[in-house]
Amino acid sequence: TIAAQAALRSFRRGVARERYRGQDKKKALYVADRQAMIVAGRGTFAASLLSLAGGVNAASEIRGWQSFSPERLCQLAPEVIFDASDGVVGGEAATGDAVADGALPAAARKWWGRFPALPAVLGRRICFPRSTALLRPGPRFPQALKEVREALWGPAAD
Repeated sequence: TIAAQAALRSFRRGVARERYRGQDKKKALYVADRQAMIVAGRGTFAASLLSLAGGVNAASEIRGWQSFSPERLCQLAPEVIFDASDGVVGGEAATGDAVADGALPAAARKWWGRFPALPAVLGRRICFPRSTALLRPGPRFPQALKEVREALWGPAAD
């Protein structure tokens, strides 16, 4: 329909305007399961979100969903990690200072604490999905893109 096409054009303009905001792309990693270290490579919904939001997928060398060793995780050195191991965590983003304030689930805090030299751990940039929009493609794609963009770059200035 005409209304849907107009909404899509508006959305694309918004993505283009917000994309990268004149900054270097941030290296990010989407983790589906931290215990098995299953990460999103090329060709996944998560990789598309990272790219559209101005990130670089740290696992772009692989295609689909694969497992990485802890050593490989350290070599990738992601600046931001999206940890979907526990599904949706509350209604608030668990990023930045919220992690220091204890919003990071205890099991996740202990697990990621094993990698104190990772840029994402050092910078307290372990992010958890606030909604299921980030977990799968669907009509809430704009919401998922906004969540990823804010995790990478901070809230958009109005």
